[in-house]
Amino acid sequence: MGLKRRLSSIPYKLGKTWEQIKSLRAPRPLITILLVASVIFLFGGGIYDILEKPISLVPTESQRILYYYPRTLYEQFLFESLAAMVLYSIGFIGLLLAYRSTKYSRKPRQAFILLAVAILLITISVWGCNMIISRKMA
Repeated sequence: MGLKRRLSSIPYKLGKTWEQIKSLRAPRPLITILLVASVIFLFGGGIYDILEKPISLVPTESQRILYYYPRTLYEQFLFESLAAMVLYSIGFIGLLLAYRSTKYSRKPRQAFILLAVAILLITISVWGCNMIISRKMA
């Protein structure tokens, strides 16, 4: 009789467990971070890196190391992709700081410092991305 009762209660327990799983909600910051990280991964060429498995760096005859694939926008090295992802992350952090600086209306000094750091980070990000593209096309 005990075995029959345990077997009959399995669907009830599974249904209850399923309802608990359905009611779980991920925190909003976690969803935002995962979304931003996946967008940066896609924009940085992560899918290309996974599918093509590019080499990371190339040494040249003059003892220099190429970290970008010269004269084409259709191919890239792994280091170039990682550099783009880091630069996109720096730009996103700059945008986030610029947004956060608007919350300090009662503390203008703190708002100004946050905004200055945000502008610096955004400038570094844009300059770095432009530098990579201009070196590729030179």
